[in-house]
Order: sequence, then structure tokens, then C-alpha cells
Amino acid sequence: MTESEPFGEELVHITLRGHAFAETVFFHAPTRALIGLTDTVMGTGGSEDYLFRFYLFSLGMWAGAGTTPYACQSYNYQMVSDPEQFRSSLQLMLQWPAEIVTFGHGGLE
Repeated sequence: MTESEPFGEELVHITLRGHAFAETVFFHAPTRALIGLTDTVMGTGGSEDYLFRFYLFSLGMWAGAGTTPYACQSYNYQMVSDPEQFRSSLQLMLQWPAEIVTFGHGGLE
């Protein structure tokens, strides 16, 4: 175990730098689960719940009438302080072989 991976090799993490929230996401290797997307991306689950759709729409996150199971809060673009650093963090996260994604808002995919 190292300081950079305090949970060992089974649970690694990345802090999405270059964004005001500096969200931390985790990857659990044995289950191939990406854990902790909270504000960067939300799962909508293709929701048929009209109240939830209204909530997403009011935050500027609904990309049409159920056209996507994921949404990004519209203000996220304004919160990126260093686009290169943020892009680099996202690219590291996307290298994980995730098969399951848990969202802080919107459940499990």
C-alpha cells in the first residue's frame, strides 16, 4: 500500500483535477465497478418519472425526452478551471475497465 493508493490495489482512486469540485472517483478492480460519479455525470436511468425529468430539466441537464441515460449539469463547463488537467484526469479514469458504474445521483448502471 502506498500513500497514493491508501486502500490497496483493489480500490484505486483519481481526483478529477482542473474542476472546482475536484471530485474523487474510485475503481474497485475485483468487481470492475466505477464508484462515485456525483456531479460530473449523473445517471438518469432513462427515467419515466416526470418529476425527476422536471428536476433534471430545471438544472439544464435533460438532453431531450429520454434520449440519454446520462446527464451532465450544465454549469459543469463553467466550473472547469484547467481544461487540460481536467481532460487528463478524465482520460485516466476512462482507462479503467469498468463494467459497472455507480452514480452519486441516479443509481447504478
